[in-house]
Amino acid sequence: MTRSAAAVLALVLIAPVFAQDEPKAPETTTYRLTLKPAAPPVPLFRYEFIPSFRNQTANNAALLQHRALHLLAEQRPGAKEYTETRDKFEKALKLPLKDYPQEELRNFLKPFANVFKEMEAAARCDRCEWGLEERIAAEGISVLIPDAQRMRELSLLLALRTRLHSAEGKVDLALKDVQTGFALARHAAAGGTLIHFLIGAAITTQVVSSLEQVMQAPDCPNLFWSLTALPRPLIDFRKGMEGELRSLEGMIPIPKDVDKGPMSSEEALVALDRFWTAMVKFSEEPPPFGLSESRMGLAFFITLQHPGARKSLLAAGKTEAELDAMPAAQVVMLDALIRFRNIRDQSFVWYNLPYSEAIQGLRRMDREVKMVREGPFDYLKLVIPLMMPAIDRIYGTQIRIERRIASLRAVEAVRLQAATNGGKLPAKLADVTVVPMPTDPATSQPFEYTVEGNKFTIYVPPPPGDKADQHNHWKYVVTMVK
Repeated sequence: MTRSAAAVLALVLIAPVFAQDEPKAPETTTYRLTLKPAAPPVPLFRYEFIPSFRNQTANNAALLQHRALHLLAEQRPGAKEYTETRDKFEKALKLPLKDYPQEELRNFLKPFANVFKEMEAAARCDRCEWGLEERIAAEGISVLIPDAQRMRELSLLLALRTRLHSAEGKVDLALKDVQTGFALARHAAAGGTLIHFLIGAAITTQVVSSLEQVMQAPDCPNLFWSLTALPRPLIDFRKGMEGELRSLEGMIPIPKDVDKGPMSSEEALVALDRFWTAMVKFSEEPPPFGLSESRMGLAFFITLQHPGARKSLLAAGKTEAELDAMPAAQVVMLDALIRFRNIRDQSFVWYNLPYSEAIQGLRRMDREVKMVREGPFDYLKLVIPLMMPAIDRIYGTQIRIERRIASLRAVEAVRLQAATNGGKLPAKLADVTVVPMPTDPATSQPFEYTVEGNKFTIYVPPPPGDKADQHNHWKYVVTMVK
């Protein structure tokens, strides 16, 4: 999976995930909800959005999701008829519950009963293994993932049924659909590439939108505890990032023995030639001096790079004797790989930390990568654009999901406080005492809260240091009714 492919898909998927219409200015996206004060269900975890371990079955969800996709292909009518009808109902998702075309949608969904059955069974599985890891390593960008793309189709059908159940007043069934949807998102993200992660992110946001509709149903209980029990992160992009690296290693013949001891001069030059050819092929810019055209140009490049590479390797812990035993081509190649691994490792370690810590390290690494890209031409300058895309932006997608869920938990916390206080809204978040008040995952600080009459607002500002755009800040405006 090339970095450019992942970046393009990020633009395709992330934009509709957290914004509605493309604004001309970075306006604040507003989610408007009309809710009643409500107590939680009894027991508290009557509605599990991800089944607990005791409610899971020993099975591989990927097998059942494949069955769902197969049944979907079998049961749907002609492509044009199906697509036109589906698109019509998708637009109807924005209608108020009372205006939803229930009978017509019920008939549309009826042929897919077994599709939903397989998805529900998959949601209860204790694992999801797509078996793509070795294929990704061996085939690189050639590995096909049509099943991942089609999981968005399953997500849309599920969103339609969730809305139908809400319109019918069947809250239990609607919340079961939400559980199935969150599980589907996690399964999609488990595929092992960043594209899988981004598809999982898009599905997650669709499920959150469906959940907001269910919350507005008259008989929906308070879902603070159900949201609190969700895993964190709900979907994790680190597996996709690891898959991206394995994919590139399958695409570019990085010599496996370059750091295993001295090579012969011919072995080193052949390996370097092979590595260089691949680098030039995928580089964003042509190398200088026509170096891709001949061995003579390559030899000239090695002569230029060798002194600096040797100095760098000595600083990294290699000895004079070790380097004296290596041909110049091996020294140059080894230096490039070690420096890349160092930048890669220093970058990836931050993704294991809370966002408020991680973002500081990531921004520092961005500055170091920029220095490399703007510096003299060498292998590292070629590798960096391929293997180090703007992954902090993709990481930002994961953080936006966590912030969206946390802000929705904050809505439910305020609603729960109102339910214990005769419907009266708290004047400030510090007045919420029935449950611990959620904080912003990006700052570990409370969300911004205002109240006016029977309305309150939970505002999620852009993360610290980020400019406002249509994706990174939003607000919930909630009207409380009796």
